Amino acid sequence: KDRVLLVLDEADVLYQMDIYPWPRAYRQALDVRNTLIFPIIKTQMRTEQLQFVCPLAQPLELYLVKLSSRTDIQIKSLDDAKQYTIGLVRDDHDHEFLSKRGFEDNIHLDTNVDDLSSLRKLIKGRIDLMIQSKTSLADKIEQLDVRPNIISFEYKVDLEGESEICMAFSTGTPKNLVQKVQGALDTVNESHPLIDLN
Repeated sequence: KDRVLLVLDEADVLYQMDIYPWPRAYRQALDVRNTLIFPIIKTQMRTEQLQFVCPLAQPLELYLVKLSSRTDIQIKSLDDAKQYTIGLVRDDHDHEFLSKRGFEDNIHLDTNVDDLSSLRKLIKGRIDLMIQSKTSLADKIEQLDVRPNIISFEYKVDLEGESEICMAFSTGTPKNLVQKVQGALDTVNESHPLIDLN
């Protein structure tokens, strides 16, 4: 958030910032002109729906995580994960990524409005896995005030090039504004090293 504020100040644009659950924020970015959403992973499908401003942070790294007590879960390839239920955020990058690779809602995937819901289900044994970056998982564990060692990282997901973290404007946003913000991001990136959200 702080980096985005730096960029918008550098671009000298007026804005109002609101926080929404991801599915609502994403729908708004698709439907409402002059909307900026962040952070968002750049994918081929999304480049047809949004105007991207990149990079906002270091490339994403995602892991399938499980309860440390679940020694029965062993994953050597992404396909191995299809025998388990994975919690994730509806309409997020992870949802799109796994859906394109044959994972189906209500069979392999348990979709939620946020990651905290998935983590609560994981802890209660209602799902087998969830997909997270290390930093995001640590933040969620702290919010729920549970011991970090009850969760373990089972498998690092190969994102196949879909790992660039960006901001994105709705398609109805004027291109000159998008270019202005891209220029501001380039300036900020030159003076401030990219942050690591992993």
